Parts: sequence; structure tokens; C-alpha cells
Amino acid sequence: MMFSSIPFLFYFLPAILVVYFAAVLLVRVVRPSVGESKFGRNFFSIKLCNMILLVASIIFYGWAGINYLIVILAQVLAAWLWGLVINKTHGKAKKIALILSILTAISTLVYFKYTNFFIDNINLIFGEGTVHPLRIIVPLGISFYTFQLLSYNIDLYRGDVKVQKNPFTLATYVMLFMQVMAGPIVRYSDIIPQLEERRHTFDDFYAGVTRFTVGLGKVVFLGQSLWQLNHYLGLEYSVFAFVMRSFIFTLHLYFDFSGYSDMAIGLGRMFGIRIVENFNYPFIAKSITEFWRRWHLSLGMWLRDYVYIPLGGNRRRQWLNVFVVWFLIGFLQGAAWNFIFWGLYFVVLIMIEKKVLNKTLPRWPKVFQHLYMIIIVVISFMFFRNYNVFNATSLIGPLSLHYLRSYAVIIAIAMIGSTPLPKKIFAHRGVRWLEPVAVGGCLLLATAFLATGTFNPLIYARF
Repeated sequence: MMFSSIPFLFYFLPAILVVYFAAVLLVRVVRPSVGESKFGRNFFSIKLCNMILLVASIIFYGWAGINYLIVILAQVLAAWLWGLVINKTHGKAKKIALILSILTAISTLVYFKYTNFFIDNINLIFGEGTVHPLRIIVPLGISFYTFQLLSYNIDLYRGDVKVQKNPFTLATYVMLFMQVMAGPIVRYSDIIPQLEERRHTFDDFYAGVTRFTVGLGKVVFLGQSLWQLNHYLGLEYSVFAFVMRSFIFTLHLYFDFSGYSDMAIGLGRMFGIRIVENFNYPFIAKSITEFWRRWHLSLGMWLRDYVYIPLGGNRRRQWLNVFVVWFLIGFLQGAAWNFIFWGLYFVVLIMIEKKVLNKTLPRWPKVFQHLYMIIIVVISFMFFRNYNVFNATSLIGPLSLHYLRSYAVIIAIAMIGSTPLPKKIFAHRGVRWLEPVAVGGCLLLATAFLATGTFNPLIYARF
């Protein structure tokens, strides 16, 4: 069940909102002392609402299949048990407990996501049929919630957080339905204070609905339209079509992924939970390094804090540290060599920026800095999507030009929408009144679009 689906929009979300806020109102009627005080100061109310969120999250995740649910619950239980061990032990025993907790989480991720990748490569080397592939279905969002469980145990080992003795609270943190499928990757230290104490206001709820609707529009209108254009461009085997497919896919991925992040952040806000930002207009960047500081922020910060800095960061073996991080980023995208090559491509380019272009690039005219970044990123997604330009049969063809003309308005809207300009326009006092009209109109149009049944699922659901 995706956010941009009829069952979620018209059945699941209204039901959980009614039940959740009925509980909030019930507690305030039964215990008037809650009044205007902070919601979390009432033990009964916060526990009740958290339990509603947990039950809703279990239903949401289990909708995809009971097998998925068993895996994530087993992962949560294992992380909780290892957390208790880490908290009770000291010295070398504590370190061993941490290592075993990491191996437990990583081995589960590797088994589900990469077993058949390794089997395929064994068969490629030693001959077809050496090892038979396994029938494994990758649990939705397994990379996202594995990182969250890892961060809990690592922070606990470091002494940055206190041990969670209640397994249901840890499960609520990991399984929050608004972010379990496709992030952002949230930290235990950020979410647990909000599970213990939070407020609910109309302003927060309205801001959440607005943010959710913006994300829905990104995914349903722009993401889907760009996906269709990318499909049509694939009908022509010309150099121009390959390049434009990569460019359109880059925009499609941005609106698909950032739109889903917007919906997650908006949903969290509705329930009084602040979720970290995941995108910060990456296409206005003026270098590759800056681009990746603006794209998938939660993953970048996670790898920085738990991989890059512990390896030595910029202080020692920078080449090796950048290589490890980008190898992991590439491999995490999917179990295929093209993703690994995509990651290694950025290892080379980022190190060139750090060691060669670090002084000259900032002196380039801004328009050339921006074009440089766009060209490098578009080329990178040829590796990502495995577009082989050497299969081209011509330089340019009439079919690609026809479809680009047909979708010119969509492309223009997407390019403008990937900048801060729309946000600045709606923030202007003179047009602020249009916001609720735009939100309502977007919801109605998105519903009509989804009702046709032609929507393509989120790319990152199986990350």
C-alpha cells in the first residue's frame, strides 16, 4: 500500500486519523488537566496514541504480505535484545555485542537483497547451473529500517542514547508507517523524544496536509508524466534519445523520491512528529559535492556519521574512505554491477573536485558551474539505468523530437519545480491565499488521476 494509492488515501489514512484524534480528544475530556499543557506530559495519552500508531504501522506494512511483516518484526526483536546486552556489558564484551548486533542486521539485509546477485556471479564464473538461484522476495524498505536499527545499537554503544527497555516503543520508532517504506532514514535520538512528548496543533496539521499534497502532486503528476515520457523515448535508439532518457529519468527520480519524502514528512507533521528533510533542491547545486549534500540527505548524513567519519573522514586515507562510502551507496541502490559502477564513477569525480578543482571550480561563472554539475549527473544516470549509448543506430531521430515537443510543458514545469521558485511564489503575501485552493485542487486532480489505474509504483520502494 503506497501513499499515492486509493486504499491509502480513502481508507487507511482517514481511518487512522479518526481513531488517533478520537483518542486525543477522549483523553482531554476524561482528563481535563491535559488542557493546553504539552501532550506528552500525560503518560496515558501518549502511550495510547503511540500504540495506535504502532498498530496502524503493522497493518500498513503487513498489507504487502505477512512474510514482510515477520522479517521486520524479527529484526526489531533482535535489535532490541542486542540493545539490552550492549547496555549490560562493558569493555570488550560490549564491543563484541555491538559487532554481533551489526552482523545480525547486515546479514539479514545481505541475504534478502544480495544472495541471488552473488549466485548469478558464481554462475557467470563457473558456468550456468553451478548454484541455483533462490526464490527470495526483497522486503519493502529493508535498507531503510536496517539503517535505523543499526543507528540505535551504535548510538547506544557510544552512549549517545539510553537503552529502550520497551520493545513496543522500539518497534514504533522503526515501523512508523509514514517513513518505513522509503524513508527518510530517521535516527532513534530524533524520534524517541517525540514518542515520549509532543503537541498537536491545527497549524501543524494544516502544514502536514499541505506538505503531503505537494508530495502527492510531485509523484502523481510530474513523476508519472516523466515516467511515461521516458518510456516513449525508449522506443527510439538514437544517441539523442539515450541522453534525453537519462535527463528525464533524473527528473523523474527526483520528483518520485522527493515527493514521497514530502508525503512522509507531511504525514509525520499531521501526527505531531517532525521528520528530517531529505532533499534540498539538488539541481541548483554548482558542483557534484554540493549536489550530493542536497540529495537524499538522510542517507548521506547516516553514512557520514556511521561510516565515513569512523573510517577517518578527511583526516586520513580520504581516497579509501570516499571509495568505501560510494561503493556502499552504489551497492545499496540495487544488486547489480551497473549500480556499483555508478558509485565508483562518483568516487573519481568527487576526488577530482576535492584535489584538483577545489580552487578553480568556485571561480568559474555560476552558469558553467551549474551546467558542469547537470552534465555529470545526467551521464551518471546512464550507468544507473544501464543505458548503453553504443546501441544507438542514429544520432537523432524524429520520434524523440516528437515526444519532447508533446511533453514540453511538463518538462518546463518539472525544471521550474525542481528549484525554490514555486515555494518563494507561494510564500509571497499577495498569493498566500491561493495555497488552500491549490491544495484542494491538487487532491481532487490526483484522486481522479489515480482512479484511472495507470499509476506506476514508487521506484525506491524496494531500496
